[in-house]
Amino acid sequence: MPRRITPLADLAALWRIVRVHAARATTIVDAHTPKGGLLAMMAAALCRVPVRIYHQHGLPLMTATGLKRRILRGTGRPRAGWRIRSSASARCCARS
Repeated sequence: MPRRITPLADLAALWRIVRVHAARATTIVDAHTPKGGLLAMMAAALCRVPVRIYHQHGLPLMTATGLKRRILRGTGRPRAGWRIRSSASARCCARS
């Protein structure tokens, strides 16, 4: 999966991630990178994964301009909404 925004390749990657989650009955998704994290959170939401964690590392939005900046700004908000447990909650859930 390339780092840049590639709609068709990104859709194909999303589909592959959904298939992995569905086949394994995933219960926790922990994502890190901006694009991979977005795709992972989307796939996890589509598969109704109960615990979804996103860690933000770096801020690509700060250096982006134009259309890319608008896309990144728009995708950051829903991704934050898909994050339903904090890392502390996930550790607590993992112990029980």
